[in-house]
Amino acid sequence: SYTMQYNIYTGTNYSTIVGDGTSSTSTRSATFYSTGTAKTSTFNIYGKIPKNQYNVAPGFYSDTVTATITF
Repeated sequence: SYTMQYNIYTGTNYSTIVGDGTSSTSTRSATFYSTGTAKTSTFNIYGKIPKNQYNVAPGFYSDTVTATITF
C-alpha cells in the first residue's frame, strides 16, 4: 500500500496549515450569539500535494478529514 503526503491550508496561498493550533498550524472558528435566527458559517479549505513523491504509484487515493464542532 502506498501513502501520498498532503496538507490542508486556510487559503489559496498555501502558507498556513489547518490543524489544532500547535506547531505553526491554525484553527478555524466562528462565534454565534443566540438570537433565535438560524446562522451559518462556511470555511473553505485547500489541499496541496507536494511534488517529488517518487515512491507513490499512480492510482486512486482517498482519506477522511474530521472536523470537531464544539457548541
